[in-house]
Amino acid sequence: MEMPVKGFWMCPVKDYNQVVIDAANHTGVRSVKIPSTMRAEPQADAQCEWRICSPNTVGEFSATGYFFARTVHQALDIPIGLIEANKGGSRVESWLTKENLEKYTDDPTDSVAICKKWDKWDYHRSLLWGNGTFNPILNFTVKGILYYQGCSNVGDPGDQYSQRMKLLVEQWRQQFGLGEIPFYFVQIAPWAYDDGDCNAISGALLREQQYKASQIIPNSVLVCTNDLVYPYEFSQIHPTQKQQVGERLAYAALNRDYGFEGILYQSSNFKDMKIEGDAVFIHLDNNYHTDAPFEGLEGFELAGEDKVFHPATAAHFWREGGDYWDEAIRITSPEVKKPVAVRYCFKNFQLGNVKNGANLPLFPFRTDNW
Repeated sequence: MEMPVKGFWMCPVKDYNQVVIDAANHTGVRSVKIPSTMRAEPQADAQCEWRICSPNTVGEFSATGYFFARTVHQALDIPIGLIEANKGGSRVESWLTKENLEKYTDDPTDSVAICKKWDKWDYHRSLLWGNGTFNPILNFTVKGILYYQGCSNVGDPGDQYSQRMKLLVEQWRQQFGLGEIPFYFVQIAPWAYDDGDCNAISGALLREQQYKASQIIPNSVLVCTNDLVYPYEFSQIHPTQKQQVGERLAYAALNRDYGFEGILYQSSNFKDMKIEGDAVFIHLDNNYHTDAPFEGLEGFELAGEDKVFHPATAAHFWREGGDYWDEAIRITSPEVKKPVAVRYCFKNFQLGNVKNGANLPLFPFRTDNW
């Protein structure tokens, strides 16, 4: 969320110049950047000022935030204000209160102990970023929260991340005192975690935790970004395609909060499967009656009882008769004669191409728990 429209060093944002030129059409978008600071105690205020969107200022706006605001502004033609309270590379624990950290985690809450624990990377530090960077905005009235974080929590055990995400949302909703305000968040993009190992799954496990969080956090939507990296970006932690990230967040808000029922905002997800001989048949949910492309589905793997996954061929399947399973996606692999499990893009960096009727990507998934 902290990455600006102008990008970071060695990390550009796609179509930057066109975004700058177009900014003159969106002076109704305003932004204020809360200084990213650490504090031992919760702060009630911060030194900052509102910025009017223009070709000379838009480069400083949060890229994901701006593309969200621009889309909503186009649809509604009303002023849109972005309050940017963020810190790149932070952990979910960075934003939890002292009370929640002490009750639900083993993280230290003394500022000296925190700094000692996270002496190498200050952006990993718990509590301090929330005190200094988020607490100052709690007296604002907000429509909802946009959230894009997770890379620094890759490797967390079990369901720890999804539970702490739920805890954080509950905390923020209680602090704002505005009821169950919308929480729209972004799944981390493919990247070569584990010292550059694209085929390891620690990143995939975190994405799975984010998906689980979306199922247990009321009034929340998770945006999938598995298609928003280029093959050469396996080592780029800040991929260049930020416009679609913000737009997808906006699609959720426009549909759910502003009455644009014709906007399709959900990515498809795994629904169920059936094994028949050497083939696995699957159905997807939230696909808007479309599993695309028509030919050449990519990103699937199969495994047998040996738990070794092999690249698989997937194709649309139809059969006369009208049975539920006579229309599905059929998945096979010559190396797996007796399949027991299927995965889709369940690696640190693996790109599939399955999309639904909204042209939104299928969430990565696995049917095993290995």
